Amino acid sequence: MFRRRYPKTSGSDEGQQQPQSRRESPAPIRDVLPPYSDVEEALHAFRSSYFQLGFLPLALFVEQLERNPESISLFLLLSILTVSARFAPSLVKRFGDAQAATEFYRQKAREMMGAEMLRPSVQNCQAFFILSAHEWGSSSADLESAMLVGIAHRMCGMLCLHKESTYSLPPNAPAAHIIQAEVARRTFWLITSQEDLTCGRSRQAPFNLSDIDVFLPCSEDDFAFGLVPKERASLMGTRSAIDSPETVHLASRSLFATMLQCHHNWGKVARLTCTTELENRRSPWAVDSDFAILDQELSDWWDKLPSTHRWSPQNLRGMRTQGLDLGYLEITVMHHLSGIVLRRGFLGNVAGAIDQDSSEEVTQAPPHFWSNVGREMVQGSLNLIEAVEEFCTLRSPKLGVPPILIFAIYVVGTVFSYLSRWPKFCPELASQAAPKLQSCLHVLSELREVWPMADCWHDVLFNSVAESTNASKGFKAAALLDQSRDKIDGIYRHSGQSTSSLATSLSPNAASPQLLPSPSSASAPTPPIPSPIPVSLSTPSNPTLPSLGSTDLLHQALSAGPPPVPGYDPWAAGSGLPPMHSLTDLGFTPGFENDLLAFTQGGLPSLNFNYDVGLDWSADLGMNM
Repeated sequence: MFRRRYPKTSGSDEGQQQPQSRRESPAPIRDVLPPYSDVEEALHAFRSSYFQLGFLPLALFVEQLERNPESISLFLLLSILTVSARFAPSLVKRFGDAQAATEFYRQKAREMMGAEMLRPSVQNCQAFFILSAHEWGSSSADLESAMLVGIAHRMCGMLCLHKESTYSLPPNAPAAHIIQAEVARRTFWLITSQEDLTCGRSRQAPFNLSDIDVFLPCSEDDFAFGLVPKERASLMGTRSAIDSPETVHLASRSLFATMLQCHHNWGKVARLTCTTELENRRSPWAVDSDFAILDQELSDWWDKLPSTHRWSPQNLRGMRTQGLDLGYLEITVMHHLSGIVLRRGFLGNVAGAIDQDSSEEVTQAPPHFWSNVGREMVQGSLNLIEAVEEFCTLRSPKLGVPPILIFAIYVVGTVFSYLSRWPKFCPELASQAAPKLQSCLHVLSELREVWPMADCWHDVLFNSVAESTNASKGFKAAALLDQSRDKIDGIYRHSGQSTSSLATSLSPNAASPQLLPSPSSASAPTPPIPSPIPVSLSTPSNPTLPSLGSTDLLHQALSAGPPPVPGYDPWAAGSGLPPMHSLTDLGFTPGFENDLLAFTQGGLPSLNFNYDVGLDWSADLGMNM
């Protein structure tokens, strides 16, 4: 029986004291774990609301947690609870609101970072990856997210998880060994995928593709039953793909493999967009330009997808019956986002062609080249938002989606914002601009209660609608200004400050939330689930987009909103980036900084990787290992 690990309560003040954590011993921190039923609910939320395609063999993990909880890494459990507490009703009720529940487990996990980062293991790789993903979607701490996933990557290298030989098993290996090896394989690929999803500006991939020879994960059925797949797909550019190129577009590839390939495609687009100045590229209409090569790669990859992985409402419903609809949606969304952002880097040229600019890039382009780029950008945005709308008819977005999907909605919202102001951007689709922009704002408004970065993206998009009422600015000037902001804040806008109290509450210096007593305590009843945290914007939760002529109405709605992004000279690009914050600004404890220093100087214990990822099923499930 899973023991209750939160402190017992009584009518006295002493009985309601919170457990004091000690870095020198993790044992007292176990007292903060909620009852088994609450943890199980959070584990299911972790999978259904974020990682439908992931490394957790949920049924076996839950069973081991119930039978032998001490065998599960506490650091991993706290990391999982950090992400999933906001989606678990029982934990939201216990702490009073979703943010308090999330912040409590986040702080407890951070207290263990210093010790755990010196213990390379698959479970610690998973924990640091999860915390990195949480930080990226929960605040403006992009640097902290990068540091955390960097620790996970260093551990992957120490454990040789990027080598296929690491996963070799004897011919008659038991199912438990096969599952454990697949857990480790999936852990490596999710961590690598996180770098692709969140890359930007100067962030580069930690592994050279030619150094990676591990194949991609198997299907969910093979994973659940502990079966060795007959064949595996590979990622383009890796050693396994170079040696076996036919495995890249394998017809039998798993949905997980397709999603990882899609993430890698996005990573290439994001790095190209963030790190290469337009004037240093070959003209995009040249067949050997970065734009043309990458655009062709995206098109070829999409055309060679298995039929069940391509978007259709029927496929969506089929994936939903298997609990894979969120991962399936992510493939479609990220593919279209890649095409949109690849073209968004040339938005100034598209606008220049519309404004009949005489610049060299505009006048030397083939006929209709820039108008086609604009039309393809708008069509991709329509395809993306329509897929999201179809998904929302089957499932409320408030149940949770990965933050990168929220970012995609923000991006297409900016495209529709341009189209609503300048119909010549794409005349044949201009009539859909206003309703689709309203749809983007509505979905972002729904999701701002789920992920704090959604609040920031909603504010930025809403402000862009306000700026659209300024008729004095031309299309090209507005496009170049937006591209300049991309260079300053990054395309993810992590440097921008949202005025929502939900986002600001994630400051490392914010007060720690108080753990509420057990619901079973008669002396301290659990408070009801609170109303959503109010935001500082005076706009309604689902703002109605006014017509372009309703300038006064729109300015009234935004009168109490956040100030616009400071002005920036679009012709002074490259004049400098804001100074980077030091590690001491991130809220790390001094002990964590010391451990980080020791880690970077090689202070690592010897390790002996033997596929033990902390899920020892042999003793608990009666398997013969």
